[in-house]
Amino acid sequence: MAKLDSMSDIFGVTLRERMDDFGVTLAPESISTLTRYYELVQQWNPRLHLVAPCSPEEFAIRHVLESLILL
Repeated sequence: MAKLDSMSDIFGVTLRERMDDFGVTLAPESISTLTRYYELVQQWNPRLHLVAPCSPEEFAIRHVLESLILL
């Protein structure tokens, strides 16, 4: 596995690796958009307390993939 340089990389890899587990298909453009969303949440979360602190993997699974199951 390639070295992951950032939490955003870990988030994106988690989406790609786990989306099948949730019956979700995400296009590369969608993964890029969701990664940008993750970066914005991380930037503003210390000030706005949008979500509880968690790892990039947990954010990808609990806050994104579990929500997309309904699609």
